Amino acid sequence: MNTTTGCIPKANRSSEANKKTVYGELFANVVSNPYFPGNEMHYLRAQIARITHGTTLIPVGQYKEVEEEP
Repeated sequence: MNTTTGCIPKANRSSEANKKTVYGELFANVVSNPYFPGNEMHYLRAQIARITHGTTLIPVGQYKEVEEEP
C-alpha cells in the first residue's frame, strides 16, 4: 500500500473495470469480476483517487488563452 495516498496501484487499475455497489461495511470483501484485491475500504479509496485524478478545477480568469496570429 502506498503510504502517501493509501492506495494500492493494482486496486486503482481494477476499480476502473468494476461496477460494484458498496454497502458501507468497510471490512467486507469485494466480490467482483475482474477480481478486486482488497476490501470495501480499499475499493472506496481507489474510486475516490480515480475521480480526484480525473477532475481539475481552475478558477475563472486564472489562465488567459493566447491567440495565435496568422
